Amino acid sequence: MLTSASCPMHLNLIDSQIVATIGGNQRVLFEYPEKTEQIFLSSSKANDRKLSTVDVKSPADIALNLKSAKAVTKYIPLDITETQGSNNWCTAYCLATIIRTQTTFYTTALGIMTIALGANPSTSSAFPWASDNGATMTSISGQYSLSPTVLTTTTSNSTLVNALNSDHLCVVAMHATAGNHSVVLRGFSSYGAWGIWNPWFDQYEYYTIDGTHVPMGYNSSNYSYTPYMHAYNF
Repeated sequence: MLTSASCPMHLNLIDSQIVATIGGNQRVLFEYPEKTEQIFLSSSKANDRKLSTVDVKSPADIALNLKSAKAVTKYIPLDITETQGSNNWCTAYCLATIIRTQTTFYTTALGIMTIALGANPSTSSAFPWASDNGATMTSISGQYSLSPTVLTTTTSNSTLVNALNSDHLCVVAMHATAGNHSVVLRGFSSYGAWGIWNPWFDQYEYYTIDGTHVPMGYNSSNYSYTPYMHAYNF
């Protein structure tokens, strides 16, 4: 059993998905076939058979503190054709998936690592996020007609949301006591959650904005990832 009196299960509606949270773990239990919009319907006194539609104000401005955001909930579907095995190439998987999603080019994590490190890259080698030697996130992205902003620190939530609202994906480099990891930031919810793709899985995950990410099936005491670098506007 994953639940207990001290660790109950919470159910949340995030966009069109019902998400179960147990401790630091999240799983999508159900996804509605069509995205629904929150609306308020009131009858018109002039003609009781006519309805006027008024948008309900979303809590996004409170959850994200982003009054300038054009959308309050947005997720970008990704071209996921591979997942990370036992290698250390998580960032390369993220970049390859973004390239397949955002361009007409097809590439893989192996293709990205080969460009970055040369033929037959070691499975223990990490992708060079930003270094003075060899190809990096910026130079490799340029080969596929992408020009992201690559930082060695984090940026603001509003910057990331603005990028997502413009249909530009982001990569988040994270660290935890168990080591470093990278995920694709693909969207956000008005309920205050980031939508991500973790290269370990073939499905999407979520974590609380300004919180930590605990991958599905893992314990927060060992796998509680905190963002420390952002690359955005892919």
